Amino acid sequence: MGVNRFIITVMSVGALIDITGPKGIFPAGAVSMLAMFLASFWLVHHVRKKQMLEVVDLEHMQKKRPLKELLNKRIIILLALCFFMQMSHSPFYTFYSIYLESYGYSKLHIGILWSSGVVFEIIVFLIGYRLLRRFELTNLLSFTFFIAALRWALVAAYPENSVIMFIAQMMHALTYGLYHIVMIQMIDRFFVGRYQIRGQALYSSITFGLGGAIGSFVSGYVWTFYGRTNLFWAASLMMLFVAILS
Repeated sequence: MGVNRFIITVMSVGALIDITGPKGIFPAGAVSMLAMFLASFWLVHHVRKKQMLEVVDLEHMQKKRPLKELLNKRIIILLALCFFMQMSHSPFYTFYSIYLESYGYSKLHIGILWSSGVVFEIIVFLIGYRLLRRFELTNLLSFTFFIAALRWALVAAYPENSVIMFIAQMMHALTYGLYHIVMIQMIDRFFVGRYQIRGQALYSSITFGLGGAIGSFVSGYVWTFYGRTNLFWAASLMMLFVAILS
């Protein structure tokens, strides 16, 4: 349902902006926020006391270990590679719509491209776990790095070709969907039991959090001083380097 709403939103808002211009964003956002506020009154929170007590008892039975004892060289290198993977996506998340618009794409067309990426992402989430049984996780991860390098190269080289842009959006299934599936499995292997939550939090904060924040800042700098095309070329070259190192 959440994905369906996302697809409907990006396509409908794109069409709205084509009609009304940027001024249509704020009323649409206000209506959405009002709807969320009203919907919150229907939320019901059920707390199961027995389950909470069982979790607390289990935590007391397990000896706590400092986070630094859980980290080793292999995990640190893995998180560093994933940091750059997320950093390479920052130009896409921050400037992709503006980038396409500068090449004459309509808001509706941009919304369709965003939605298509989500659709292919859903597909790989449905079938991706079959790949985990056939291939090594490390090989799959390196594969997603190479695809990311190819994806950003296509975006940089053929921005005016709508077919190639659609193909590049299809690759979102691999650079986000498959990549995320593989990383969840790898983190669960490295962080066992109660430490899986810590591992997932560490993975999210370093990659999506820190990588996304630094990537967005650097993207703005590159976009301003080196140009829109060079921004995606830089992301492609960075991921090619990461793929070779992996």
